[in-house]
Amino acid sequence: MSEVQHLGAEFGLSKADAPRFRSKASAWRGLMAALRGRELFEGVRSRVPPEVVALMDRPPLGAAWMPAVAFQYAFRGLAGLVDDDEVQVVASESVFHGPMKVMRPLVEGSIRLFGPEPAGLFKRIPKIMAQQIEGVRFVNEEVGVKAHTISVSYEHIHDLPVACFTYWAGIFSVVFEICGIPDVESEVEIDDARRSCRIHYRW
Repeated sequence: MSEVQHLGAEFGLSKADAPRFRSKASAWRGLMAALRGRELFEGVRSRVPPEVVALMDRPPLGAAWMPAVAFQYAFRGLAGLVDDDEVQVVASESVFHGPMKVMRPLVEGSIRLFGPEPAGLFKRIPKIMAQQIEGVRFVNEEVGVKAHTISVSYEHIHDLPVACFTYWAGIFSVVFEICGIPDVESEVEIDDARRSCRIHYRW
């Protein structure tokens, strides 16, 4: 997996920072399952470096840590096949295939405390994500009645594929699926360095 970390240099990832930018492999396994389910796996596989192909073919165990930079290559490959809406669909499906199996107790605990309201789940996002990925900071802001903004900031990389940020919008849209809220407005605001974004939700 160190070979994948080395590839991250094109995103500004240094050798010193590479070990601090990692993700639980449950998210990767969820992404692979979502790609297969939508018949996109082979298309993405043909668009990523051999080191990432190896991780696609033999994903680590879900509880293991893996180089998070691998996701950036997958996002870039995915963006060459589908539009932003489909990227978000793949993202939301990946949650249920992967991380939700681990996060379910936290999600269910939040629903018991706050009810099936998005605001309660959004408040838990920074804590939940801290257990899933290192080297990325998440901040939740309640900006109005039924309006939240999630900020996503990468600490060690930049010039990321736009699909990376679109993907996060799809990830967090799962909150509304869980709460049974169908009508949601969302907007992704990406900084010029393509290092961070703000995702605005209104419902």
